[in-house]
Amino acid sequence: MLEKIRKTFQPKETYKSHKSRGESFHLNTILRLSKKFGAERISKDAAEAISAHLTDELKRIVQEADKFTRHAGRKTIMPEDVELAIQRTR
Repeated sequence: MLEKIRKTFQPKETYKSHKSRGESFHLNTILRLSKKFGAERISKDAAEAISAHLTDELKRIVQEADKFTRHAGRKTIMPEDVELAIQRTR
């Protein structure tokens, strides 16, 4: 009987993780921010290029900041880690 209950039980659908959605900025975010910063119009291809660049840059900064964090014996990235990472990635 327990097996019968298990077979009929359907797990609740969960939110998709960031990894399954891709590791990039959402195009609507890029389009909205571009307009806010003064662009009258922006193509989807341009938004995708900006998203790819920002994703790569963010990845480099976070990875570098994480190195500083671990070197300091912490688990949480602090603003000073980010500032050092930005200086180092330039």
